[in-house]
Amino acid sequence: MSKTWAIGVVAVVVGIAGCGASGASCPAVTAEFAPTAASGEIIEVDLANVASGCNDQGGLAIPFLDNSASIELEVVSVDTREQVLATGNSKVAKDGTAVVELTIPSNEVGTMSVVYDGVSLGTVTVAS
Repeated sequence: MSKTWAIGVVAVVVGIAGCGASGASCPAVTAEFAPTAASGEIIEVDLANVASGCNDQGGLAIPFLDNSASIELEVVSVDTREQVLATGNSKVAKDGTAVVELTIPSNEVGTMSVVYDGVSLGTVTVAS
């Protein structure tokens, strides 16, 4: 009986210790898109690892249960203005993927950042 008690205590302690947020992390949202574009062009951003939350015990992403969730991206200038130049959104698939189309303004050139939730997913160099 004492062995059973010891195993039960260890299981409870391990279970409680695994619930903390420290050390747990979901895979980051990743994006693939062309590194260059022309003014006025539409760029397509392929996203992966878009999730509704994170399982704090295993670092696994919690998927969306239906196709009603959406994601919004911004194109932000990387110069001193750092202003939003364009936005685009898309539905998120159950597997955590999405494709967002962003139209580069026809009067803008230079380096621009593709941003999701305040975090840059990469840059695109825009020429006229």
